[in-house]
Amino acid sequence: IVEDAVTTGGSVQKAVDAVEALGCQVALIAVLVERHEGGSDALRARGYDVVSIFRTDEDGQLSVNEEFLRRLESAG
Repeated sequence: IVEDAVTTGGSVQKAVDAVEALGCQVALIAVLVERHEGGSDALRARGYDVVSIFRTDEDGQLSVNEEFLRRLESAG
């Protein structure tokens, strides 16, 4: 699943539910911007692999997600 932004995770969870209702398995949730609202953490707690390119901090500052960079480097 590809999403532009995750805040609470509600929209992504609806997409996950729709995909799974069709009998498919969600392999990855790719997000452009992960906002600092707990949505991605909630999805991870449900067992989904979530990766974002950018993150915002508590002050709204945008930065590159270090986890994304590590995964990108390890992919070669």
